[in-house]
Amino acid sequence: MVKKGWMTDMRIGRCIRMDPAPREPVTEAALARWMDSFQHQLELTAELGFDFAELPLHVFAELPESAFNKALELLRQSPVSCEAVNSLLPAALPVTGPAVEEKKLDAYLARAFPRAQAIGARVINFGGGAVRKVPPGFDRAQAMEQLSSFLQRCEVYAEKCEVLVAVEALNRKECNMLKYVEEAVEFVASLYLPHLRVLADSYHMLMQREDADILEDAIEMGLLAHVHLADKDRQLPGLNDIEKGIDWERFLKVLKENGYDGHAALECDEPADEQAEALTASLTYLRSLWEKA
Repeated sequence: MVKKGWMTDMRIGRCIRMDPAPREPVTEAALARWMDSFQHQLELTAELGFDFAELPLHVFAELPESAFNKALELLRQSPVSCEAVNSLLPAALPVTGPAVEEKKLDAYLARAFPRAQAIGARVINFGGGAVRKVPPGFDRAQAMEQLSSFLQRCEVYAEKCEVLVAVEALNRKECNMLKYVEEAVEFVASLYLPHLRVLADSYHMLMQREDADILEDAIEMGLLAHVHLADKDRQLPGLNDIEKGIDWERFLKVLKENGYDGHAALECDEPADEQAEALTASLTYLRSLWEKA
């Protein structure tokens, strides 16, 4: 983080949605199709001028070793790097509720964090509404204790792998705990874990009617490590006149004026038709506003 008012540069990336990892026994044809899709997405991200790609970690964590090595080689040959990952956990590994299996979680983290490091990620984003929600009838305080315990285990791996873990505030329709950035900041700050940070997603903030001014506190405390950019209904920023959408000029101004110099990534529902044109227009729009902010 830099001092408020200083000139800053924010790198803008693209979240890439991937097909599920091929499972054992993996056929050559299935693996080839998956690799071709992955390579295409990397090439598209680079061609459109994004600064980095953001990949779903659980997909790469679940790849067989030989397949992961092939994917890693594709990434190393790509003109675009992966500087952040999302989707830390698969849905089958909850961290709250009565179905938590600590041994399975530890085994998964021991594989996932080194793979995130190998991919090149600096930040592992932790949203996962399905894995961290409070189940019906389950004690909320106990669920918060479980979440704290899980993040403390993540801290061990994050320190070894030299990455940050960013907790994402999710809207009320996706999760029933940590629904506001303000809540996430307070929770993360209370844990005092050196590698734990916060992710702010403009779409979730809009759903929760949370003002962009809250980002000032997160930046001032040094806790904002990553930002996701999406408008109402996960639309690409700047393409349509969206009723009750996000004021992007103000949102970016709050980030820049308060010295945010981290990463931001488009996490949007990309149109099937004219995908490249839409992504280019949105990226150009955001960079133009950032320069003017």
